[in-house]
Amino acid sequence: MKVYRRQKESFIYELLPQERQLLMFILRSFPLVPLSHHRLSQGGQLPDAEANQELLAEALAEQRLEQQQWVKEWLDATRFRPVKAGFHVTVTRDDFETLLQIINDVRVGSWLALGSPEADMEELLESKPESTTELHRMQLAGYFQMALLEGLNEGA
Repeated sequence: MKVYRRQKESFIYELLPQERQLLMFILRSFPLVPLSHHRLSQGGQLPDAEANQELLAEALAEQRLEQQQWVKEWLDATRFRPVKAGFHVTVTRDDFETLLQIINDVRVGSWLALGSPEADMEELLESKPESTTELHRMQLAGYFQMALLEGLNEGA
């Protein structure tokens, strides 16, 4: 995936056919971070902590539903225009942050599913070969995050 053209209000990216399929896989994997992962405090005492945590969970659940609907609409087949080298996809500035948040959820959720490893990924695969899908999903999400962010740096 590479920046094809940067416009005032959007970015056009060029994807190979395989990259389009992988991006769709990543977006369809959303959401992966459990709602219970989001905490108001990591251990400090807050007044009305339980009630406030419940409010946070409700707000996050509502945001997640909106983002799931956004993914469904965004994956509309007409968004990916066939070109000689593969596909062009336009990402508006309004959609840019949402797309990054969704991809980041998949990346972090995959990392959490792997047990939040700090170790070498080859070592992880040797000890837990069943983790291949999560590891690849995490790495692909990182790839798409970096490719999208290149659009911000192009011509800057």
